[in-house]
Amino acid sequence: MNKVSLVAMSLVVALAGCRDNSSNSSDDGGIVTPRNTTFTVFDGYIENARVSICETEALTNCEVIGNTDAFGNIDLPSDKVGFVKAEVIAGVSKDSDKLGFVTQGYTMAGQTDTTTINPFTTIATLHPSITLESLAADIGVDASALSSDYIALADAGTHLLARTVTKQLAKGASAERVVAVAQVAQDKIEELESNAVDLNQVELAITVAENGDINVEDKIFVTDARSFLERNEDGSPLSLYFTSFEALFASEGSSEGFFDDGVYTTVENDHLDYTISQNNLTINDVDGDFSTRFFYVSSDIALSVSNSDYLNEMIIHSTDDLTKSNLSDLDQFTGKTLYLIADDSHDSPFTDAILVKLAFGESTVEVTEIDEGTSRVFDYNLDNGGLRIDFDQGESDLHLFPTISNDDLSVWFDDEKDVYAMLMADQGFAQSIVNDWVGSQTELVGTWVVDRSEQDNENEVLMFTFLSNGQYIHTEYDVERAGGEQSGMEWGNYNADGSTLQTSGIFDQNGDTGITDLWNTDYLKFGFTSEDKLVYYIVDDNGDAVDSISFVKADSNGLVGTWGVKNPEVDDEELLLLTFFADGTYVHNEVYDKSHPDFLDSGTEWGNYSINPQTNRATISIIEDYNNSIGLSDFENGNDGQELYLEVKGDVLTLTVIEYEDEVLFEEEFELQRVN
Repeated sequence: MNKVSLVAMSLVVALAGCRDNSSNSSDDGGIVTPRNTTFTVFDGYIENARVSICETEALTNCEVIGNTDAFGNIDLPSDKVGFVKAEVIAGVSKDSDKLGFVTQGYTMAGQTDTTTINPFTTIATLHPSITLESLAADIGVDASALSSDYIALADAGTHLLARTVTKQLAKGASAERVVAVAQVAQDKIEELESNAVDLNQVELAITVAENGDINVEDKIFVTDARSFLERNEDGSPLSLYFTSFEALFASEGSSEGFFDDGVYTTVENDHLDYTISQNNLTINDVDGDFSTRFFYVSSDIALSVSNSDYLNEMIIHSTDDLTKSNLSDLDQFTGKTLYLIADDSHDSPFTDAILVKLAFGESTVEVTEIDEGTSRVFDYNLDNGGLRIDFDQGESDLHLFPTISNDDLSVWFDDEKDVYAMLMADQGFAQSIVNDWVGSQTELVGTWVVDRSEQDNENEVLMFTFLSNGQYIHTEYDVERAGGEQSGMEWGNYNADGSTLQTSGIFDQNGDTGITDLWNTDYLKFGFTSEDKLVYYIVDDNGDAVDSISFVKADSNGLVGTWGVKNPEVDDEELLLLTFFADGTYVHNEVYDKSHPDFLDSGTEWGNYSINPQTNRATISIIEDYNNSIGLSDFENGNDGQELYLEVKGDVLTLTVIEYEDEVLFEEEFELQRVN
């Protein structure tokens, strides 16, 4: 079977070589269509690098083509000639060598006459005096190795050299510095090879002295949760520290222990079983299992998030304890722009993640809250060994003391609030940490249905739809009426402020079911998990969570999704929504203006639907009907001349309705807009 396929492929290639133009094809009309050529961007394979074709080797006058796939590949038009620019974007691009997003952005380059974009082609492209051949000679390697796909060839030495060079590109080092580092790195690689060291498990740490001397040290290459946690140092398991980043738990300090062969041993000599699966760590304890998902790793710091009793507790894992130290000056801040991440929830169990831009001048700092876009300027100074930012009266100052750091981020302790904070130089990387920590703050607008993978909910339908005009619709069907539940819908206003949802009412058909008891009097706690689930918390009189319900965003593709009137106004007194689910059920919500003669028929219905793919005609069967003649119930029989046709084009649903009015059939067409 394989031989046949290979022979057939050989014939295709041979025939293609006999044509006059191997890079183009023609249709029957003789129109030449340029073929695409696949380029690969890699240090490790780079996913979501933004690729452009530029007119100059300085990478100017560029046309964006698109982003690379998970294997670093992108198809570029063969008729394009020039230079290829691949922008590796922090917080957006991913490197197959390592867990998580790229932490520092950089640019790689090549030419359209080759299909390889890597650190070595970058140096040769951006510096006209350097070629791949001269670069290879300077480093002491074969030029073919620098232009090859060393990952596919399992060339661990060249791959390690590329990882080392890439770090210099990310730091903006000069070509001379990059070449000098590559020379020293290659000498170290050859030394390791002679000692039969597995280069796939090695990372080279480069330090450059003030006099220009370059020092290289080999370290374990940490790529995922397992390689971070299960490490030996001098023949013994490496002791690690766990520290909660949450405001509620930061005062508890760090826990210490080591991981070895499925057993976690604490500094108190307790022994707990653990498992690691796909960057998820689970520690088994008699008081309940603890699970946390890693999303960032380095040789000395890792970050994970645990959906524990409360939402999204971020854990800092480190090789050193988070002990405060003092600053001797503020030179590292002057003229720099940094991004601060912290939990601003104080003593609340509900995380309030903040991301703040700090642009430092000589003695003042411009503070910008990223979510709100508002900026204010404050004084800063060195106070008892810490960085103090003097906020306005009535606000707690920032008083930050350094603890641990690496090339990507630093962890600080705020003496004013007794919480930890992180600082980093790249906004994209900072935003990616916030997204992994509290979820991407998935837009609340849209339809959310109860997550049945996490809980057995007795309701056949339990859903919320949030509209962009600040209104929400809750729909609930419980066929068995368990616990006196009343099926139906409610329609109200909402205001989301941080983790608090305040509501007020417009229309109520389901009595005490839903959240009508909170209208105008109380609030609901909510948040997004790192898997972009929406969680509602039931809290007691002390504000502590006693229970929770998780929701997932309803699918939205083709006909499936929620459809409503276009651009609803805040003061709309009528409502029309149709939600089609992938399982063949639908929910209809409609409320008339109170002055309408059919206002009392307002409400919801739940049914099954199917679509004839040839005609787009819908067949309807009602499961429960709480809006009488409103909705789709007229089309249930399907044999009385009344018909419904549904056609989707993009985000517009066109309904063609043939139904009776005054005992006469008439046809009407109207459009609904996609809500989620």
